[in-house]
Amino acid sequence: MSLFRLALILGVAALTILSIRANRVDTPILLLVIGGTAASTVGLLNGVVSRRRLLDAADRMKGAAPSVVPEPIEPPQPDVAAEIETVRRLGFQLVGATDTSMNGRSIRTWVLTEPSGDVWVELGLTLTPMVIFLSDGAGGRFIETVYPTGEPIDDADLFSVVVGSHEEEAVTVHRAAVADAGGAVRRVVTMDDYLAAEAEHRRRTGGKRLRSYVERVVQPSIRDWSIGVVVDLVALAALLVTVQNGA
Repeated sequence: MSLFRLALILGVAALTILSIRANRVDTPILLLVIGGTAASTVGLLNGVVSRRRLLDAADRMKGAAPSVVPEPIEPPQPDVAAEIETVRRLGFQLVGATDTSMNGRSIRTWVLTEPSGDVWVELGLTLTPMVIFLSDGAGGRFIETVYPTGEPIDDADLFSVVVGSHEEEAVTVHRAAVADAGGAVRRVVTMDDYLAAEAEHRRRTGGKRLRSYVERVVQPSIRDWSIGVVVDLVALAALLVTVQNGA
């Protein structure tokens, strides 16, 4: 539970207990408790709506096939171009770009590969440029390393780690994970290679990142706001009874 939510719950409980002991409810205290109840209710509703929206998006990802952007490709914006250049200095070459339609908008992904084909890269823009190093391990799991932010996952189909320091460390961490998995079993060098790999990845792991985020972040938030709503409603009811008894 976040410090803000905990402070809100404890504050409402403390004010309620003090008011009941004094058998007096001041108007500012009643307004504060009403405000806390409203804040908890809004937080709970936002969490429920976010969960539904994210789970719907996760379901749609399995069917969101990318389309190859035909040449000539419009140059990327400066921050994405700089990120592409950084990855190229690590031994990768740009082989093309794809567009994927999601939620009424098109998501551009730049694809880079290396001569051996053991590791390939998806590079796109969220709030900031994001780089994903990808491989297929001998153990049957897809292995990915994300820079600079992402959702860590460790299950039977997908092993995903996040490296926030820099791209060179990210690819080093990724190669070590591939070696631990018994080496790479898929070679991705061309755009056709990438499309085949992407289709299988999407079929087996599409939406897992969003579902993991819902489980790790959204669900605990809904639980915490639910606790807050219960505490607030009980406190509000107790204060109203105190007001009525004192009238």
